[in-house]
Amino acid sequence: MEFTCRRCNGTGTYLDGTCALCEGDGKIDLLDDEAMSHLTVATQNKLTGIIANEILTKLDAQDVELADIKDKVNDVMDKCNDILENVSE
Repeated sequence: MEFTCRRCNGTGTYLDGTCALCEGDGKIDLLDDEAMSHLTVATQNKLTGIIANEILTKLDAQDVELADIKDKVNDVMDKCNDILENVSE
């Protein structure tokens, strides 16, 4: 999954040089561990917000009920907590 680099706005250049964040590509691949490791925690947090916004916007456009998604996420969380309890014993 790629997104447009926010530092250089997809141009690949920043302050008259190659953008260090996207290495001049204008895009950042969220699955590229090397690229993601160079991001600051603040930038990673900002990306989390951007991704959440994109997901929620697309879901809203598709009329997906967020309450249904919340219920499913809570079910998964309950299962994860059950697994954690079993592993901790």
